[in-house]
Amino acid sequence: MHKRSSRLALWSILAGGALLAAACGRPAPPASQNAPQPAAAASPATAANQPLRGRAAYPAPTDERTKVRAAWCAVAGAMFPLWVAKEAGIFERHRLEAELSYAQGAGPNLAALSYGDLDFLECAGGSTIPAMMSGGDVLFIATFHQGNPYRVIVAPDITRPAELRGRKMAISRPGEFDNRLVTIFLERHGLVPNVDVTLVPIGGQTDRYNALKGGIVDGTAVNPPVNLTAQNEGFREIFDIADLGVAGVYISLFTNRQTLQQRPRLVERFLAAMIEAAAYARANREFTIKTMGDYLKLNDQQALAGAWEVYADRMLSLPPRVPVEGVQAVIDESLSVNPTAPVRDATAMIAPAPLQAVEASGFVDAVLTEYGFPRR
Repeated sequence: MHKRSSRLALWSILAGGALLAAACGRPAPPASQNAPQPAAAASPATAANQPLRGRAAYPAPTDERTKVRAAWCAVAGAMFPLWVAKEAGIFERHRLEAELSYAQGAGPNLAALSYGDLDFLECAGGSTIPAMMSGGDVLFIATFHQGNPYRVIVAPDITRPAELRGRKMAISRPGEFDNRLVTIFLERHGLVPNVDVTLVPIGGQTDRYNALKGGIVDGTAVNPPVNLTAQNEGFREIFDIADLGVAGVYISLFTNRQTLQQRPRLVERFLAAMIEAAAYARANREFTIKTMGDYLKLNDQQALAGAWEVYADRMLSLPPRVPVEGVQAVIDESLSVNPTAPVRDATAMIAPAPLQAVEASGFVDAVLTEYGFPRR
């Protein structure tokens, strides 16, 4: 086995996750859709005399075809920017040969990124921040979704949070931020975690939902489209975690310090491709829904449509600036669990330069205008 693959598999085993094969070789979207068009070529003389602007900035004529390794960390519809960039041919247009992989949870992916086995990671910021507080070489470079989209779903006989008393709830893993949200949810409703309600560590949301369906637990927290599928199958949604008012940092893009320092242009190129993919996904609803279904292995069209509406329309933030205040809020909340963490300042976790460069080129404005995306 290749050295990188062995390491990533090891991180997954240690964290209880499963490394899946990269998705590849799927057909490109129909030509009738808003397919990305090649940037107009500039002569070497033009490129040498002045910086390229707008669409022409990424990729530039001098950008060579480059292999990159990227992963996503959860089976969740919000991960669509990475999937769409691959399946819509956007990485290809940016001359990026992207090898995509999946490993469950922030832990194994952060380890792989820190050791250079990955170049980029797409994961929930709330899940990664607690681990990043211990130090390391991982940095935020973008955030595509902010907030906490989790919903509490429960067995059909439970109608309100108070009725969870004496029951069991599935959580992911100790230390994950979504578990902290479940704890806050219970406390806000007068329930003491692991006294009034037993918290059972199970893993990713698919495993948690299967535990609910199997009667192993009585409730859990999931995000769209799983909450919609659950309602279609007779389970109840009794609480929207966003109503807690706890600041959240959701789907974000990360790289490691070495890649940022040694290959800054590559970081800009990858980020530009991801921004284009996010805008493309909002403009191409049906293609994005199909892509979500393929990666999630889900055929529930109503649930997938709901996920598109939440993530590609309502929650999508472009330009994908990392919310410093949101990161700091998660840090402050996490300090109540890990008061001795050495990293306590949000700015130490964020690398703003790549997005600043992409924005300064005019590329973001050009893409948002092309796809009719309102700036937020």
